[in-house]
Amino acid sequence: MAPYLWVWKLMNCTIGRIVSKEWVEQKFEGIIPEATKQKHEFAIFGIETYEIHFIMMLHLRGFSMGLGPYTHASESSFGSIPTMEYNWNVNFPRYVDDMARKHMIFHGNENGAKRLFIKGHFLGGAEALRKKYPDADFFTVIRPPHQVVQSFINFIQCMELDGMVGKMPWKNNIIYLTLDQVRYFKEEKEWYEKEDGANKLVVRFSDYVKDLEGTMKVIYKHVMNGREVPDYIPKEHPPRDRKNYLVNRSLEVMGVSEKGLREELPEYYAWVENKQ
Repeated sequence: MAPYLWVWKLMNCTIGRIVSKEWVEQKFEGIIPEATKQKHEFAIFGIETYEIHFIMMLHLRGFSMGLGPYTHASESSFGSIPTMEYNWNVNFPRYVDDMARKHMIFHGNENGAKRLFIKGHFLGGAEALRKKYPDADFFTVIRPPHQVVQSFINFIQCMELDGMVGKMPWKNNIIYLTLDQVRYFKEEKEWYEKEDGANKLVVRFSDYVKDLEGTMKVIYKHVMNGREVPDYIPKEHPPRDRKNYLVNRSLEVMGVSEKGLREELPEYYAWVENKQ
């Protein structure tokens, strides 16, 4: 996320010549708590959640985290809320464009064959990106809301989030993330089902887990111009212990009602269950 290309070039000259890529990866992995690594497979040189650096530094987010979950929910969201409107509609597209141009210049794109892929939670900026890049492809992975909420809360609780306010109490994260995810789910379904000329793809998480190879074929067909899936893309998920997490509270323990989520989001649940 360094703003200057000369910094990128300096890193390119350093890693692999002065220090090895493996050394950097080992150092990076060493600073991540074990509970966090169980929840997220970090890859310092791989694709990562793109907008986090942007959203963590803007508006009053860093301060609002420490002012309680309801204040935080009114100031920060991965979806659309009034206080985030200017940042999502103006600043975020500018940020994406600047970073995209740097990538293209740095890696070379003389024949225009390369396309930028970004991963993240930027539904609030999706409409602005659609208008700015009419040939862009969008895809999302959907999952039953109660599973998302449980996973997200436990994941965030494992993170050393913000140097200004430290780790949030369980109660704060439970309230904030449940509130924000409910409105995100509603907006996500509405946006991805809206007929606006954009190329959109929706994939179920359960299909991704059960059939990685088949799911990747669908993704490449619909959002990669029908290209064949490259050989370097895995056909099976690597072995991973998904049960013995150091941090993995249930919804019941956290006081989150699955029944309540189902009653609040019946259309979203039907969307997940009926998606082909």
